[in-house]
Amino acid sequence: MVATIQSIDFDAASTLTTYIESKLQKLEQFSAQIHDAQVYLKLEKNKNKDVGNKVVEIKVMVPQNTLIASFQAKSFEEATNACVEQLSRQLVRYKEKQRSA
Repeated sequence: MVATIQSIDFDAASTLTTYIESKLQKLEQFSAQIHDAQVYLKLEKNKNKDVGNKVVEIKVMVPQNTLIASFQAKSFEEATNACVEQLSRQLVRYKEKQRSA
């Protein structure tokens, strides 16, 4: 799987990109059909401090479909974990649909 990480309006640290890549590798246990993944890191300007201002959006391309997960949290790591969790559930559903078709 090829992972492309884009940080919008800031430079992401190499430790953060390494962390994200390691989390994305775990998605391959759910499906070997993943072509590539695109990760977008954004800083939101919100007034609600409880939610956090870091947004992670991950798009995973599989045959004939694109799976998308987005999450906003206080840290990029927390948001990445939530996105990977969402995508793992989506990949399981995708795999079940492929078997039944």
